[in-house]
Amino acid sequence: MQQDQGAPLAVIRLGRELSPPVFGALIDEYQRLLRDVMLRMGGRQFKVSRDTAIAVFPNAKQAALAAVAVRSVVAAHEWPHKRRVAVSVGVHSAEVESGWMGRARIRCQALCDAAEGGQIFFSPAAAVLLEEEDLAISPSAILVSR
Repeated sequence: MQQDQGAPLAVIRLGRELSPPVFGALIDEYQRLLRDVMLRMGGRQFKVSRDTAIAVFPNAKQAALAAVAVRSVVAAHEWPHKRRVAVSVGVHSAEVESGWMGRARIRCQALCDAAEGGQIFFSPAAAVLLEEEDLAISPSAILVSR
């Protein structure tokens, strides 16, 4: 899962508009929220840096439920700058290679880059694994990327 985008403002734009202490507090709080949700939802081997978070989950269902939880927590949070922040999430299912720069991570990053704030993009590989699962996710929030 990855990448925060302000909706309607992107994080880069927020960095320019907010004072360094306020922007720093926003990023610190964002990272804390992501860590808390990923741990609670069973994520492991995660990395949080600036506005990006990467996590590995035991299966696609746990990753999808974590994606929804992250989106909800970020949307409901009272941010120090009083603007809305939304997270864009990519979920991909594949074997994790050693290190963080494997193909699975690159595919997940591409999904995040394609998603806009508040959207969850699933790779076809993840979507197939989730077809029979009851996730209670709004269909408008789930997008499958080709």
